[in-house]
Amino acid sequence: MSSNRDIKVLLFGLSTVEAIPLYHAYPGGVALRILVKPTKSIECLEDFSFEICEWIKGPQLFPDITIPSSILVRLTTAWKPSMIMIDGLEPLESLNLSIIRDTIKDKFIATRAHGYTDIPVGIDYVLVEDISRLVGLDYIRRNIIKLAEKLLERRVGFEIQVYAINPYLEELGELIEVAEIREIPIHIQVENPRGGGPVIRLYEELSKKLKYVYIHTRIYDALDTQCPNCKTILLYRSEGILRGINISNSKCPKCGYTIRLEGSAKPKTKPTIVRLTRGRTVWYNPLMYVK
Repeated sequence: MSSNRDIKVLLFGLSTVEAIPLYHAYPGGVALRILVKPTKSIECLEDFSFEICEWIKGPQLFPDITIPSSILVRLTTAWKPSMIMIDGLEPLESLNLSIIRDTIKDKFIATRAHGYTDIPVGIDYVLVEDISRLVGLDYIRRNIIKLAEKLLERRVGFEIQVYAINPYLEELGELIEVAEIREIPIHIQVENPRGGGPVIRLYEELSKKLKYVYIHTRIYDALDTQCPNCKTILLYRSEGILRGINISNSKCPKCGYTIRLEGSAKPKTKPTIVRLTRGRTVWYNPLMYVK
């Protein structure tokens, strides 16, 4: 019999914060991830390699598990995460945030958002994801832009992630303008890098106008955080891992420019987490933790 303190989840995950990817919230930290069932039936247009295409296939494909929320206390005690990341397609639609917040008080809580629902009070940070090119629905991008503006008004920290099929500027849309005007960190996930040259040119073009831009592909990545003022490298990364920092009190040591960060940065990702996750996410069946 379930109680009003139970939650429904698909999987628990342990990862670095960078693996989410969030690069400006607790760099070098650990994330406890809660993957929940999608409530909408949409699909990616093709068999893309992005993990999110697995998450959004439809509610009927994902049997969820009802567990007591007290398991979250056990996991946060054991894993000592810097943040709780609520994962999936609009995950707050199917997860009771108030139970999470009441169960693990004072924890930094982040989530994904895709423009379908509003972000309630109690969320500290958001990964705003544009999946419009993947699913062929242009209205999603318009909704994402509106959501970004709301988060700015409410002073909720966020990063933008855009999924592109090809490394072409025209696929990225108006979110580039949002990132440029408001100095929002933006991640570009590219399915077909086209041999590398187009991806490098895309990064170089974006770097001329954006303060913080990161490129993720199978063959080329641009993951380091540079000072927007003097281009000094401040946070060194490989995919999913923080390798080192060159920053003090969120400022560039060379020119003193203040870097957009939420929370403190670790000197680097802990070796134990690197060995366990290899910069990815280790997913666990919640039934492992039910007595």
